[in-house]
Amino acid sequence: MAHRITTVRLSNRIGVVVTILTLIAAAILAFQVAPAQAQEHPPLPSPVAEMAPGIHPLGKGSHKLFGFKVYDASLWVVHVKWNPDEPHALDVRVLRPIPADTLINVGVDEMARLSDADSAKRAAWHSELAKVVPNLKNGDRLIALSAPNHDTYFYLNGKQTGEIDDPSFGRAFFGIWLDPRTNNPSLRKSLLNNK
Repeated sequence: MAHRITTVRLSNRIGVVVTILTLIAAAILAFQVAPAQAQEHPPLPSPVAEMAPGIHPLGKGSHKLFGFKVYDASLWVVHVKWNPDEPHALDVRVLRPIPADTLINVGVDEMARLSDADSAKRAAWHSELAKVVPNLKNGDRLIALSAPNHDTYFYLNGKQTGEIDDPSFGRAFFGIWLDPRTNNPSLRKSLLNNK
């Protein structure tokens, strides 16, 4: 009889554990479905579309850190494929909070690595980015546009945060994602729609 009671208790505990694991799996699945829906291509803000007539999405992908999505990104171009000399935009949808200092420091380090910028150029880029990139929170949409005049415009949630009028900045900045030597080649491949 004691053996039967122990077996029933063990069976009940296993049932509880299975129920909890099922709920956890459902929560994880729901969390993973939401970002996929966010990867749709909502229209770019009017000023971006006006500066780059005909701009359209080319490719999209995600940046992950330790297996967790940090942001989804899409690349917008004016022709069939990306050309660094033509207008293009990077549309980033933030999925986790990113402090401005972290974003700027990592970005400038990558820009310098890919462009061999000297310390004076690095300092100038850091200063310029600090003026246009705020702390980012989950759900924010940050857009960087390489305009026809090769200035780089930044928009947060549809509002312009600033402009950087250094063509070398724009090439280096977009190189973080699009340079063949990027640290995230799979994201580059997705953005360029190279299957």
